[in-house]
Amino acid sequence: DGTQASYQKAAGLAGYKLLATFIATGADRDLLETLQGKVNDFDKGMAGITLIDDVLICRCLANQARHAKDLFTSLWLDLRPAIIHAEAETPRIWLT
Repeated sequence: DGTQASYQKAAGLAGYKLLATFIATGADRDLLETLQGKVNDFDKGMAGITLIDDVLICRCLANQARHAKDLFTSLWLDLRPAIIHAEAETPRIWLT
């Protein structure tokens, strides 16, 4: 239920109800810098983004799944054209 002491600690979920992870490959430093602003502006929880080699990893703590989904959708809309040079379309599975 999120009220246990371990969930409230920073090493737990810091009081948030969910943890979501977004991973993409083929990214570079320029793309990381572009997406950093969106992650920094996320105000529905906490989020961070990093780049390891060409793997972009974004983690998000939030209280509602739609908040994490909204953040990840905004990242995807920039990532898709930059990485695979295709039109930015939301994956159909995300609409269910």
